[in-house]
Amino acid sequence: MNTIEKNTRRVKAYTLLSSISLTPILKKMGYVVGFITCVLIASLLLLNHVTLVHVQGRSMNPTLHENDISITYKKPYEDLQENDIIYFEHNGHNVIHRIIDHKIVNHKLAYITKGDNNQHQTETVFREDYEGKNWKILKMPRIDQAKQKIAEVLENA
Repeated sequence: MNTIEKNTRRVKAYTLLSSISLTPILKKMGYVVGFITCVLIASLLLLNHVTLVHVQGRSMNPTLHENDISITYKKPYEDLQENDIIYFEHNGHNVIHRIIDHKIVNHKLAYITKGDNNQHQTETVFREDYEGKNWKILKMPRIDQAKQKIAEVLENA
């Protein structure tokens, strides 16, 4: 990954971080623990040790939902195992799926992945496509639920 790509990822991570409301996360975890966790994640992001992945789509339901955030880290490719959830590039798109098997293709290790909600569709992931392994999932409130809560607060005001 060249310097431009790394800087682009940092800007995307910063943009994503700045768009996330930390209040629900802090309330859920307790403010002190939540604050320390947020500082730790921000530090790791700046050092390129972790990546925040904004989940889009429904292929990983019920494990991951639309708008959840997956915190991924760069676990060594050879150490990945079945059932690991990994983040990778496939046909120009960023994908997050579960490893269901592995095989050797042209003398190279490849992982077979599938979304938990997909019946049959699988992707083959090679080292050069692999970005990271899921470490933690931040469940984000659904937009319609957030709108409903805002409406309730305004009604009671």
